[in-house]
Amino acid sequence: MARQGDIGSRLNEWRSPVYELGPSESDMTPQIKAAIGEINIADDAWMNTCGAIDKVLGVVISEFRKVASSQYPGLVIQDAVIRQGSSREGLKVRNPVEYDFMLPFKIEGVHLVHYDVYDCNGRILPGLLKMKVQNDHEMRGRFSWMNRLGIIDASGMLDSENIQKILFTSILDKFLNKINEHLARESSRTGDGYRVNRSTNSTNFQLTVQFEGSIRGVHDAFGFLTRNESFSILQSQNISTIDIDFVPGMLIGRDVIPNPYSVKEYHLETMVCERYAVMKWINKKNTNIKEADKSLLWRNSSSGYEKHVLDVARRNPSQRYILTACRILKAYIANEKAYGSYNDQLVAIVKSYYLKMLCFYCIVFLTVPNSVNRLSGVKEALGYMIVFLEKSLNAEYLPHFFHGNPWLSVILPGCYFEEESEKYNSFSEASGSTIQQARLSIKRLKERLQGLFLSEQYLDQEKIKMFTDILSQV
Repeated sequence: MARQGDIGSRLNEWRSPVYELGPSESDMTPQIKAAIGEINIADDAWMNTCGAIDKVLGVVISEFRKVASSQYPGLVIQDAVIRQGSSREGLKVRNPVEYDFMLPFKIEGVHLVHYDVYDCNGRILPGLLKMKVQNDHEMRGRFSWMNRLGIIDASGMLDSENIQKILFTSILDKFLNKINEHLARESSRTGDGYRVNRSTNSTNFQLTVQFEGSIRGVHDAFGFLTRNESFSILQSQNISTIDIDFVPGMLIGRDVIPNPYSVKEYHLETMVCERYAVMKWINKKNTNIKEADKSLLWRNSSSGYEKHVLDVARRNPSQRYILTACRILKAYIANEKAYGSYNDQLVAIVKSYYLKMLCFYCIVFLTVPNSVNRLSGVKEALGYMIVFLEKSLNAEYLPHFFHGNPWLSVILPGCYFEEESEKYNSFSEASGSTIQQARLSIKRLKERLQGLFLSEQYLDQEKIKMFTDILSQV
């Protein structure tokens, strides 16, 4: 159980979604539901599904560690996962059937040096790094699997593609095959269908737990399931799958930043924000990356800082309005993706993560310092988020909050990314024509959310200019 005031790296729990309306906005809940459906999650469903997921994670990690320790000596899988994503950050919408976590690991005795990554034109690529094994000859001789699986390349660099596609995939498949063999026997006996599927891409693994019909048959594979009421709640909501996304990560920094809960005290306390490198090997079709680097890339994850900002935001009413507005936009995108027009390019371009970046900019420009900058409610907050999104589409530029952002130190003084000058455009992979089509979809968004946000003419133009100034600094 977390202590009051625990935030960021100190808090490793799923967090209930934020939903707070302004003093004069009591009528918004039915309006939101009429426009985009229910965005909130019943308390009992939230608590029970979180509990069920934690039990599933416990089994997965236990099996992961067993295979790793028996077949890959020196590969250490930490005994506690790191919860992240919208279910950790309080931004989840609708059914709680997707959960994200990081699987911390290390290789015993390895000594790493980090290097920046440059594109084919010699420009530094923000957020990416390569990791060189200083004692690569020692590690090759000590652990034969590192040679066998190509974990270290000829130049001594850690190969992120082989670590994910060969090492971790092999471990996953070994224990998932065992589980699914049992589930197949149970399915043939009971007539129901049960399975755990795995998929992989360059950023994460996804485990899909399927239970079609009764869940009695998974008793031996996940022995707690038949005794856990959470899954009966899932089934009562017609939920037949749960998606668990995870990415392995290596700890590369324990950054020291001010503890915001001590700002008003006579002395300033500090706290640690853990920073991890996660695998980010690049698809061979990407022509902007040097061919020799494509399998060696890691992402310097800002997830620890993101959780820190969002945890702090929960104690500020104006910032809670922004988080609620972010959830409304997320629900709109999810709704359009499921039921809207098949050619809505706004849905194709705007990912949940991008909305979170806009959320951070709103927090900085609209609520800091909180003694003078306050919002009246969700309508105002949503108005700014829509304006910021529209301005970004018009500029074909959505700046990543943690790369090259001169305002970062306002809410995260001492942040590792504070010194970065290189910017990153979150829209960089989208074509100009796709962005143009997305701009046209903004009109549809405004029509659907009419009455839930303030139009640009009623917003503070100076605050909008602060954001557009960022857009001009490409």
